[in-house]
Amino acid sequence: MTLKNYLTILGINAAIFFVLVFTWHFSLYTISYPDFIFITLLVFGCGFYRPQWVFALALTLLPLETLSLLPPEAPLTLRPTLLLGCAALLGYVLKSGFTNSFSRILRINGADFAVIAIFVGTLLGLLIDQDRTDQGRYLLILAMLLTTYIMTKLFFYHTQARTLAWGSVAVSGILVAGYGVTQNILFNAGLIHKQAMPGRPNGTFAEADWLGIFLILPLIVVSAWLFIRKPKILDSLSQALVNTLLTIALFLIQITLVLTVARSAWIGALVGVSALSCLIWRMRGLQQVLISLVGQGSIAVLALILINGLSLSTFNLEQRLQSTAGLQEITIACEASSSCTSTFSCPIPITITDITELEPYNCTFIDLEEISSKEDEGLIVTTTKRPDPTVSVRQEIYQTSLQEIKNNPFLGIGWGMVGQKLGEDEHGNTHNSANLAVQLIISIGVFGIGAILLLTAMSIVIFARFMRHTPSANPEEGDVIIATTLSSATGIFAANMFNAGLLQHYMWFILGLFFTSYLITQNYVTNLEKK
Repeated sequence: MTLKNYLTILGINAAIFFVLVFTWHFSLYTISYPDFIFITLLVFGCGFYRPQWVFALALTLLPLETLSLLPPEAPLTLRPTLLLGCAALLGYVLKSGFTNSFSRILRINGADFAVIAIFVGTLLGLLIDQDRTDQGRYLLILAMLLTTYIMTKLFFYHTQARTLAWGSVAVSGILVAGYGVTQNILFNAGLIHKQAMPGRPNGTFAEADWLGIFLILPLIVVSAWLFIRKPKILDSLSQALVNTLLTIALFLIQITLVLTVARSAWIGALVGVSALSCLIWRMRGLQQVLISLVGQGSIAVLALILINGLSLSTFNLEQRLQSTAGLQEITIACEASSSCTSTFSCPIPITITDITELEPYNCTFIDLEEISSKEDEGLIVTTTKRPDPTVSVRQEIYQTSLQEIKNNPFLGIGWGMVGQKLGEDEHGNTHNSANLAVQLIISIGVFGIGAILLLTAMSIVIFARFMRHTPSANPEEGDVIIATTLSSATGIFAANMFNAGLLQHYMWFILGLFFTSYLITQNYVTNLEKK
């Protein structure tokens, strides 16, 4: 593939992404059944003509989790990535032949057994316990997500497809990061912002946390290209131009990652960058590790300076980070009195244990978007600190989950019952399990335990084998792709230890990468041993 074709494909994919997000943001996105039929025929036609290109588009549209290709009255939602994935798979099978295609699909390893365990546990729960009415719906959802997994397995095994795929992931990350920053700018200006929680960009995801965790993918991709080795497809461009574009992309992604105020994503990004640093040390030496860490740190500092200088975030980022240790700063509105005439004169305790303690001071807890209206009413707006409620909520979730696991150790309680068992937050939304391992174990019991153990063992084996056999100088493009895969997967799974996002499409993209990482590393080691 020439550079011109490569950039043309990415440009078309970026334009499609932009149009879909633009129409969705301004509520111009409408679709009927005839529209859906036409889009489906067009997509499957393109899938037969160029399945790799459709696969690249599927990855570019990976963040579009809030957009459905079916009309609103349809009983199901259909994400763009799913339709494109099905088209790419069918096109690949028809062009490559059923025997060759399915031999790749059926060539299973530990990661595949983990996926099989998830499906078997879900299916058994449905067959044995007929009361699990939601289990069938979740089985269908998992079957849909399996398309993303199989699509990744098939296409990522080809070097050319991997390069185009990572380019598509980088483009989608840059675009959704740009939209996230735009959301905060629109919120500050009092315009339509489409944020689930005002002040926290969620892009095209349902929650800001999912956007933050997704951004780990493009963060690692751009970092690997910037600090290890550029893809061969970009060799014909000016080195200074490529470095400048990659630095700007990394800067934009880091800004949005900070703005999401998603601490699980911050932790995942830190783990992912640390894993990448280990691989850079093995592939390029200690000096390049230092260069990469200084580069990452400098860009992060500049991102924080820009966020604070332009007041892009309504959150106190320092307090948000400190709340990880237990305390959270909250905003309150107090009635003016002789002892409370300004923000700094109200006799409010420095810390409280519960917001009911504010009543004797004629103060109430308010949301950030209420500050202006409360000040217009003549109230005094100030702040105090309280124990972060998420800490106690997580403790309660883990205690409840542990009890449910003890009561249902074999098949769990089923996917649809998790939210009901764990209760709701103050906004009426059901809690998730706050941890990927807990989510699997409480939902499907021993099968979830097996899936977690297999994934953990596979990740350690793949990482160790690659660290052991990777040359310490002049890494090839395939080496960089494997390093990118391992680092991004490590970061995303680390973030999911503080969240539970198994039903996100990009999680199944990462699961699919385990398959190719194992095979590519295995083939890589075999070739080394032959030399």
